[in-house]
Amino acid sequence: QRGQFWVTPVDLAAPRAQQIEQLEEHCNFLYPVTAAHEAYPGHHVQLVRANQAGSRWRRHFSSSIFAEGWALYSEELMNQAGYYQDPRVRLFQLKDRLWRAARVINEIGIHCYDLPMDDAARFLVDKVGLTHGAARAETRRYIAEPGQPMSYLVGQLEVERLRKKFRRLPLKKFHDLLLDSGTIPFALVEQEMEAKVANSKA
Repeated sequence: QRGQFWVTPVDLAAPRAQQIEQLEEHCNFLYPVTAAHEAYPGHHVQLVRANQAGSRWRRHFSSSIFAEGWALYSEELMNQAGYYQDPRVRLFQLKDRLWRAARVINEIGIHCYDLPMDDAARFLVDKVGLTHGAARAETRRYIAEPGQPMSYLVGQLEVERLRKKFRRLPLKKFHDLLLDSGTIPFALVEQEMEAKVANSKA
């Protein structure tokens, strides 16, 4: 199957200062990490496998925690495979993981403890190094999509938990079993993995 990834161009009608700020939010050292997250072995592989799932419901349903967790796990998987040869790529990968951790803190703060938007944005600037514009946009996203931004790190931790649980499996077999069910909630994936492993021993 063919996938497409769209890169939003700089708004040429925007003031020059705004264009520069937009460009500062991107970095050449993030391209390998973005490729791992969005394409291979990230979302593209996950979506292709989901399209091969047994039912229409499984082919079209998408749990954000599973999808984004798999993609963030894929970033680290490529590091473990030696794909990031420049240490600056690894540094930016870790910086992005810090950003995903900050999302968890900010989302819980906003939705459970009335954390003001300005404080949440300032946290992203001070602790993660986002530009002011990116931090404001990110904070608006937390309000518009509760639970989705934090799903990246929460999902990655779930993949890593399952990898430890099924550590006796060869890594390829673990990945195949994980992706076989489609992009459904981890609790259901785990049940199916347990059943398949048990059946293979019978």
